[in-house]
Amino acid sequence: MWRQLKWRIVGGNMAVVIAGATLVLLMTQIVTRMVVPEPILAEVRHLAEASDPAGAEVATAVLLDTFRGTIITAVLVGTIGAIFVGWFSSLALARQILHPLNQLASSSQRIANGRYDERIPIPDSAELASVATHFNQMAQALATIEEQRITLIGNVSHELRTPLTSMIGFLEGLMDGLFPSSEETYAPMHAEMQRMQRLVDDLQTLSRVEAGA
Repeated sequence: MWRQLKWRIVGGNMAVVIAGATLVLLMTQIVTRMVVPEPILAEVRHLAEASDPAGAEVATAVLLDTFRGTIITAVLVGTIGAIFVGWFSSLALARQILHPLNQLASSSQRIANGRYDERIPIPDSAELASVATHFNQMAQALATIEEQRITLIGNVSHELRTPLTSMIGFLEGLMDGLFPSSEETYAPMHAEMQRMQRLVDDLQTLSRVEAGA
């Protein structure tokens, strides 16, 4: 995908360069056929007539052809140079754009795999810098949510372990005959079960709130 985008950027820039160079060549040919420096023509005619009056027109035509050819050659060389410059500058521009995007794609994949500490450097381009900044803010928010989730799981595990441990102790005592089967024995177990029920209700409420957010 990125390779295709790279060549689209390069191709678009090169199309502009080639179109501009073609227009310059066409305009050069038209202008050199229409506009000829009159002082040069007068001097050529004067010299040609002084040496060979019969060949004055031929000499003038040769000079005009040479003049036009020189201009067209110069423009053509400049055009080829512009194409090479456009090619390398397009590659540099494509790399400048695609390198941060490649980093963004790689970091996104690592975050999807659970690497919430992943961050990308801020590029020089203002537009890409904005994207990178928002990406890092998103990654930080995900890391914070993950930390809160881990903390919540730890707290819930601790809160559930206490009543479970108490209930297991009471049940083992009843099974071993250490506690009498009376209301005084079952009352603490009932209290611990109510405590567990409150924890479960709180978790369900939290789950609904986060789902609604």
